[in-house]
Amino acid sequence: MRIFQVTIDSSCFAANPAIQKFPDEIKLLTEWNNKGWIDLIKSDVLEKETDDIQNLIGKKNLKELTKSLATDYGINLYGHSHSNWGFQDGESRFNEIYKMIFPGIAMQDGVKTKNRVRDALHLDTHSINNRDYFVNNDVHYLSKREIIKNKFNIEIVDPKECVEIISNQWENNPGNSPAINQNESKIIAGTCKFDNFILREEKEIIFSIINMNGFFVFGGYIYNSEGNKMAEFGDKVIVSGEGFNIHAYSDPARESKIILSKNDINEGRTFSSVILSHNKERILEAKILADGKIWVFGELFNSLGQRAAFFDKKCMILGPAVIGI
Repeated sequence: MRIFQVTIDSSCFAANPAIQKFPDEIKLLTEWNNKGWIDLIKSDVLEKETDDIQNLIGKKNLKELTKSLATDYGINLYGHSHSNWGFQDGESRFNEIYKMIFPGIAMQDGVKTKNRVRDALHLDTHSINNRDYFVNNDVHYLSKREIIKNKFNIEIVDPKECVEIISNQWENNPGNSPAINQNESKIIAGTCKFDNFILREEKEIIFSIINMNGFFVFGGYIYNSEGNKMAEFGDKVIVSGEGFNIHAYSDPARESKIILSKNDINEGRTFSSVILSHNKERILEAKILADGKIWVFGELFNSLGQRAAFFDKKCMILGPAVIGI
């Protein structure tokens, strides 16, 4: 099952249905998101723009249209340090992106500059998170998308193009089509579904995600590529590796169903997204999709530093360590 991560810009949504561009495509992308077939992520500025709408009916329409979309939180307007995220797969290319989208326009104080900075930040955040498609209706993006693709490997498309591209990929690779993979398993590791995800080496559980009445409980250990133990998930979370961090978030658009330890069960602490990182490099990400399933991708090692499993949006690979699942 191939799940696509799609960043969708606020320019794709209109409070007034009469002026909504690509309404059928926006509806279909939202339906795919609600089924857990894609992970549709809206820019954080959309919430502020929605709150600023004076027309109460328009505000209600926009909130209803985007209520199931995950949100990009933690973007800094100036400096772009990503300190709120705490992890980083790639280097920020904000300055390059800004100059490419708005050539010859300096960053100065003012509303217009702030909006331009936001536009560049959204694209940079999309790139850092290595998502599949950036959906947009703005001319300053679409007119430069070939240059941006060639330089940054970022795919910028309008809603209709996004629907066509994803549909074609599913049709050309039926094994990846979510329409074919309709079993009830709630855990998706990369592209594969499981009732319970247990990665073991002989008798030792390296890492596990157990489905407990629709909640997903972490277990086992996190090692780095040198075989050093970074963290343990059991009765409580024990962090032992220097530079290791756990980033746990909640999102009003997604259910909080991830539990990191048995103590968290007793305390009622749950999350909709968890990222494990080491020295700001992402080790593993687990997030709840709009249909309540958990989607996990990352790279796990055993105590010898051998890779046990690698799973991302395109595939799942076990080994070369001898493990069972």
